[in-house]
Amino acid sequence: MLKIALICGDSPHVLELQKSYALLLVSKGKGKLRLNDHQVSLIPGRVFLLKENLSVKLEGTILDGHLVQFQEAMMSTFLRQSVIHKGKGLYNPDRALPYIDVNRNSLSFLIELIAQIGDGMDSGTFALALRHYLFVLLRHVNREAECEIKLVAGQEQRLTMLSVLMDNSYKENRKTSFYAKKMGIKARQLNEFTHKHFGKRFFKILMERILAEADALLIENNLPIKAIAYDLGFSHQNDFSVYYHRHRGCTPSAFRNSHCK
Repeated sequence: MLKIALICGDSPHVLELQKSYALLLVSKGKGKLRLNDHQVSLIPGRVFLLKENLSVKLEGTILDGHLVQFQEAMMSTFLRQSVIHKGKGLYNPDRALPYIDVNRNSLSFLIELIAQIGDGMDSGTFALALRHYLFVLLRHVNREAECEIKLVAGQEQRLTMLSVLMDNSYKENRKTSFYAKKMGIKARQLNEFTHKHFGKRFFKILMERILAEADALLIENNLPIKAIAYDLGFSHQNDFSVYYHRHRGCTPSAFRNSHCK
């Protein structure tokens, strides 16, 4: 489920979210948005991350804004794939208030990106393409919050490099040494680096990235499992099925059937 709504002054006073998340972008507003027991001003460039366990009540007027609502499963997949954003900035579960302020240029980019998602939905664009646009949106929103990530000099750049390398190469390259060489360090150093920041060796992170993409492909479209196996870099469907069963405890077909009823 992916929904987009324009907000122009006649929004409901209470926003209902059931097993979903929403990004609320305020371009122009007045008054407050109550989040549980906190009141937050509706100022231009303020972006809220709303979820179902959050009591949200509009105590003002959003004169111009956008609401992007998406499934909890999409957020889970995004956080599994985006290692530098999980638990950081806007996606930190311990964050006191789930909002961030973006500058005018970032706000314009976000609105343009939302428009592209909306156009894609209207034209029947493939679900995976829409998910890609949503993930770009979620990453860009959190760029403004990355300054809050407490990293020593050079480590933020290294995390970004690792994320980009994984996005570009995880289907073809599964060896830790490949990624370490690209980053100019040894495999042992890469494992130490990922263990320090994520509590796990690099191969485990890479495995989770592959499985997260496999889960999404199995749920979000009707591609044959053989095609999914090839797309993820497996030479044979059986190799993919064995790999998936080893780490998920069920076959790809069983997973798809249990989530697509």
